[in-house]
Amino acid sequence: MKTNQIYLVKDSFSLVLQIPAEVIGELFYKRLFEIAPEIRPIFDHTAIKEQYNQLSAMLAYIVKRLHILETIKDEIAKLTYHHLKYGIVEYRLNESVGEALLWTIEQGLGSHWNKEVKTAWAVCYLMFSNAMIEACEAIEV
Repeated sequence: MKTNQIYLVKDSFSLVLQIPAEVIGELFYKRLFEIAPEIRPIFDHTAIKEQYNQLSAMLAYIVKRLHILETIKDEIAKLTYHHLKYGIVEYRLNESVGEALLWTIEQGLGSHWNKEVKTAWAVCYLMFSNAMIEACEAIEV
């Protein structure tokens, strides 16, 4: 990720943080379930509102450490393992999650969303997604 992209993600995320976690979570999961309805039953076993908080916390954790992403690979591996237990991590699903995340960030940013910010968030998600795929491959070995 380029330095200016890291700045754009961190700066725009500071605006997203002003929105309650339950609003961001509701937007994200509603959009995700529209894009990939087959995963909706996987979430029936959890309190979806807790998922909202976990989503916000994980985003904050990653965004804060974007400039040192390699230092959180263990955390990404743990997250991947947790998702594998529920059958959530599938390579084709990563696109749906990325699409839902970008859409959610766009909704949260409103007029602050532009091509540069979108590209920065897409690169950010791609880095995270690739780290999860690597962790998944290592776990499946």
